[in-house]
Amino acid sequence: MFYELQLGLIDLPFARFPYRHIYNVVVLHKWSLHVDRDTSEQGRSLRSTLGAMIQRRLTLLLCDMDFRAWDTLYHLGRTPGLNRHAWERELTGANTAAYAALTLCARPSAIVLLSNLYEDVDLGIDLFWLEGDHDIAVSVKTNTGESGVRFSWLEHGLSKREYDDLPNDLKKVSRGARQLTEEQGRIHSSRVFEPVLVQVGKQFGYPVPLNITFDRQTWPQQLLQTLDRSENTRGLRRTGS
Repeated sequence: MFYELQLGLIDLPFARFPYRHIYNVVVLHKWSLHVDRDTSEQGRSLRSTLGAMIQRRLTLLLCDMDFRAWDTLYHLGRTPGLNRHAWERELTGANTAAYAALTLCARPSAIVLLSNLYEDVDLGIDLFWLEGDHDIAVSVKTNTGESGVRFSWLEHGLSKREYDDLPNDLKKVSRGARQLTEEQGRIHSSRVFEPVLVQVGKQFGYPVPLNITFDRQTWPQQLLQTLDRSENTRGLRRTGS
């Protein structure tokens, strides 16, 4: 298999791509295509892990990349030996995560951390946003065909029926935040992670722009204010910008 992976990297267009660590992403992508043939539980687990590794590396690449190179990166998926649909799916997820990370990083008092593999795959957390009194575990998803940013969060006091009606992504990050709070409680007894689902809209066939003025994005401040107010409210709330 590794011979096949190396063979697939010879004299292909991305060899001229200016960000040379794209090689790591392409190798992982081709490995994931090989693993797709394995329908066992171990195969599914490995696919999830490889997907998280690919998205993390693409997210870091997009955060550092000149956005004018987007088309070149996007069209790498048409390279022989790659799967165009899988590449576009991976790139879309990373593009959305990069937008959220760059927007939060533009806040002077914010600390933003990408999750590790365990936090991503098992807990459903894409990144952490630490600001003021808030330690926020964020799951980032793409809303293709929509515009703006929507966010939802979980509060205490939900009935079973209300909880069952929540989006699955919010339920997963909520479980993950609770588990991480319990684990971290052995070290930081006062740290409580607040689960938030951020859904970023984008148009069909276009990426979420990364050449914008990030400190003009208003949704992070709206979300913080909402979390502050929610201490005296109950249930799931959704809002957007």
